Amino acid sequence: MGEMMQEEFKNFLSTFQYKDGELRQMSSDRYMLASTTWLTDLQQEIENIIGPDGAYAVFETASKSGGQTTSEGPTFAALFAGMSLEERVKFIMKYGQFQGWGPHEVVEYSSDPFRVVVRSPRPYIGKAYKGKADGPRCYYQVGLTNVIQALANIDKRALTLQFTETKCVAKGDPYCEYVFEVKTDD
Repeated sequence: MGEMMQEEFKNFLSTFQYKDGELRQMSSDRYMLASTTWLTDLQQEIENIIGPDGAYAVFETASKSGGQTTSEGPTFAALFAGMSLEERVKFIMKYGQFQGWGPHEVVEYSSDPFRVVVRSPRPYIGKAYKGKADGPRCYYQVGLTNVIQALANIDKRALTLQFTETKCVAKGDPYCEYVFEVKTDD
């Protein structure tokens, strides 16, 4: 990690509070540290029991709830004061990297119509499938939909977004690619 990145990571860690055996940050939601192996095993076992579509539905519900909880924290809007929506989106992608989700880069940003394309070259879930999955597997990333909507709502800009994973390391692509755009009624 470069010196600048190390300093940013230290700043990120300083936002956590540990009290009475609980780790909390940015919201009143409680955090826990979990290995990517544990998360991957959990996801694969759910897929074995209810199939990929069922697993997606489970993780979509859970990750949307997590995204919603994070964005409702008391310091969320204050954290982004003075930033444009594009700057906020890029910041939240770096924040995710510090949480252990791996590097995420905004490769396309458009405000009208709203559309964000994010690439992740090393998602934690990808290595488990060794390029042999029959479809995308980054189910957790759908939670970013709620976070991006909340970032827009800071400016009273109500967005209803849809999430699409267009590329995935788990199925052999060189990176994962996530598209967040205004939901259409199609």
